[in-house]
Amino acid sequence: VLEMSDISPQTETAGNPRGGARRGNAPVVAASGGPLKLEGIVRTYRYLDEDEQAQLAAAADAAAAGGR
Repeated sequence: VLEMSDISPQTETAGNPRGGARRGNAPVVAASGGPLKLEGIVRTYRYLDEDEQAQLAAAADAAAAGGR
């Protein structure tokens, strides 16, 4: 399973590769058709079969018993 969240598109402008504003908060206008940078969080998940779930439970029990 793939999950994408907090996606933030930003334009990259000449003279200011990070986009946004230049020094002094003067606005930067991006040229249309310019590069677009996307930032975000991507998470992947995988299915654990019954054997893997049992192994994880046994390892958690062993860790809890060892910490006492």
